[in-house]
Amino acid sequence: MEGLEKVVGYLRERGIEVKTLVSDQSTHDSTSASKVFGIKLSQIAKAIVFDAVGKAILVLISGDRNVNVNRLREVVGVKKVKLAKPEFVLSNTGFVVGAVPPVAHSKPVKIYVDKSLFRNQIVYPAGGTTNSLFEIELEKLLNFINGEIVDIGQPMKSGV
Repeated sequence: MEGLEKVVGYLRERGIEVKTLVSDQSTHDSTSASKVFGIKLSQIAKAIVFDAVGKAILVLISGDRNVNVNRLREVVGVKKVKLAKPEFVLSNTGFVVGAVPPVAHSKPVKIYVDKSLFRNQIVYPAGGTTNSLFEIELEKLLNFINGEIVDIGQPMKSGV
């Protein structure tokens, strides 16, 4: 539960109290999180880490959307962007794949927020473990993550 405590502590230090949701089942992807907790898939705020020529970037996107990597590449302004490998994710965020929250990273990470999240007032990002989420108003979250709002989502299909 160390990851969840880190996330809750980070938020608390900034004056934000959140409701946490913890399950004995894995919620490492948006579909399983939606099913386990009975939350609309669009309310899951999935955090996907990409490797942009050695620089970690995080995309926060609605659980019912995928990232259009070509659009992401254009937004970031690099020729190559790829889904980060698990060890890259861990070393740059301090969290394992499937547990990455939008806050409390071990290193500064550039965050891009897809406009798809704006369909929801309340969102549920990962809580720092592969079986936890936290509930937060999107506006509150946006106030302190310093994310750039972008339009890089596309309808879900297999992949990211």
